[in-house]
Parts: sequence; C-alpha cells; structure tokens
Amino acid sequence: QYILNHRIELGRNKTIFISQFMNMFDELLNFELKYKNTFKILSAVALKRGLSISEGLALKEALTRGGVPAKESKTFLRLQDKLYNLISDYKIAINKKNPVETIIKKIWKLEATIGSYQKQLSKRYPHYALLRKPGMPDLKNIKTILDKKAMIISYIISKNNCYAIVITKGKLDLITLSKNYSKIKSYISGYHTLLKKPLKKIQVVQYTDKSKRKRFVLKNENNVSIRSGRVFKIIPKIKKKKFIGTNGKMLTITEVKKYRNKLSKDLYNILVRKILKKYQNIKHMDIIPDKSLFYLPFHLLKNRTGKRLVSTKEINLYHSTIVWYNLHYKKMKSGKFPLLAMGNAVYNRDYTSGNRSATRGLTRSIGSRLLYLN
Repeated sequence: QYILNHRIELGRNKTIFISQFMNMFDELLNFELKYKNTFKILSAVALKRGLSISEGLALKEALTRGGVPAKESKTFLRLQDKLYNLISDYKIAINKKNPVETIIKKIWKLEATIGSYQKQLSKRYPHYALLRKPGMPDLKNIKTILDKKAMIISYIISKNNCYAIVITKGKLDLITLSKNYSKIKSYISGYHTLLKKPLKKIQVVQYTDKSKRKRFVLKNENNVSIRSGRVFKIIPKIKKKKFIGTNGKMLTITEVKKYRNKLSKDLYNILVRKILKKYQNIKHMDIIPDKSLFYLPFHLLKNRTGKRLVSTKEINLYHSTIVWYNLHYKKMKSGKFPLLAMGNAVYNRDYTSGNRSATRGLTRSIGSRLLYLN
C-alpha cells in the first residue's frame, strides 16, 4: 500500500521507480503462490499490472486531472518539496555519520501533515482519490457482474512456472499449466515470427539455438545468412556477423504452414485445453495475459481437431482484473459510431514528438495490429 500511495510522487514511468519497486510485487506474488492464497495472488498481479501502465502520471498532473483547485495543489506540492528536502538532508547526514534524530522527527511530523492533507483532498475531490489509490475490487463484486457462462482467466508467470487464475460465477480457481515457461516463450516467439507477414512474402530461416530449441527468424528483416548450416545475423551498426545457431535452412510455404499449425496446437494444449476441460459450459473467455503472452493471438489457437478458439468461444483481452472490473462496473454511454482501437495505449498527446523510444513503441503497436488483422 505504501508503494501504491507514493507511485505518483515518483512518476509511474520513471525507471528508478520500476527498478526499486516492481521486484517487491514479484516477491509478494511468489510468497502468495507458496501458500496458494488465490485471491491475494490475483491482487498482487493486478496491482503490479496497474503500476506497469506507462502513464507518466506525476503528482502535479494527478492533482490537475483530479479537479483539485490550483491554490490547494500548490500547498500540497510545497509540502511534498519540503519532504524531499528533508529526506535529502537525512541521506547526507547518514553519509557523513552525523546525528539524524532531529531530521527523522521533522520527517515524521511532515509526513503526518501530508497524510492529513491528502485525506482532506481525497474526500473533497473523488476523481483525485481514484487516481491516488487504485485498489483491487472485491471478489463478490466481480462475481456479481460476471455472466454465468463467462470466465476471467488471469495468466501468471512466476520464475519458470505458468499458472492461470480462473474466476467464474461460482468459483475462484488456481491452475498450474506448465513448469517450463521458457518453452512457452520460445513457442510464442516462433508463432509470432511465422504470423508476421503474408505467406507469399515470408522468408523464414529455421535453426537450432544454443539450448537446442528450434527457432525461426525472418531472413530479410534480420539480415540473416546461412553458411554450411551455421546461421549468422548481420549487425548493421558495426557491420559484423553474430552467430545465432546451427542446422539452418530456408523453409518452404508448405513448411511454414505446417509449423504455424503445430505451434498453434501446442500453445492451445499448454495454455487453454486444461482450463476448458474443467469448465466445459463456458462460452465467454475474458483473458488477461502476462509477459510474452501479451504477444500471443489467443483467437488463432487451434484444438486437436483444428478448430480455432475464436470459432467456439467469445474472446476478449484485458490488461488486468482492475481494468476488467472498471470497464464492466461503469455504465458507458453508447456511442453514435462504432470504434475499433488496437495497439499500445497512448496517454500523452506528444507521444512521438522527438522521442525515439516512443517511436519504437508505436512501431511495435502497429506490428501488433497487423498481426491480429492477419
């Protein structure tokens, strides 16, 4: 809760914040997994995902968006600045081995003042309170909204294990799907590569990597060359070849189709089959992926008879349980025109202006759109 309360002061998109606090959620997740406390596992994952949304929302912006008047915002920001200065003084005193008791008392007193002011603002301005404290919705409320023939599947990757938390109208369930996430990751990577381009334009090189797994790479996009079965990737900046694997060969269109089909079925067997076997009457699947699973088009996965998942189930993808709840709980006004939105969420108007990393993110989102459209 401390981390959640302070995420806005630090700024959600700051590297220092992610590096300092994200691992704590991983530790919390591993602790809850050890004791099989299913709802607490779900809560830890949902809150971590909420923090990972790169909104770049700082305290000043949160106050503005939350409708807090300028005068009160300035007062609150001044208090925060004083606290930062005191914390800085404390760190300097520690390094110089000077007494810190007086500074600590001042920090405690100011933190109490800030806490009291924070409560007043949250009470007077509900929109600001929502920005300040994202919380996990109660399980009863989730089940109340959930349809009888619907399920929420929240995938969880922890260490090298893959789990699924399944929520239905009458049950909350933790299912262990695999103890070999690295295998799932390589399957998704291969499937993603084979779906990137139309079959007529695709040039795929298959090779074996150091861990003796089959890998796929697009020849032209990655400047790949094959010499006596040894596969190299040419790095343009330094104009050098990097060895990536052995047993390299170009695949025919027929072979690409074969591997697409195989990976689709393999991923279905690992990630979906066990869940649907247990919950056979389900018609709607609300899927919350994790890590590399965000790159997987679940709709295209095939069962053993070759039927795509989308042909038998209605599938929706969500960022987290909190996002799912907010979208279903709030009554949205029906729009005049239909809207299709795909790709990474863009929160700032100047998302791509003079920012190379943002441009890369935009390119990735376009790639995701093309993948799903294919």
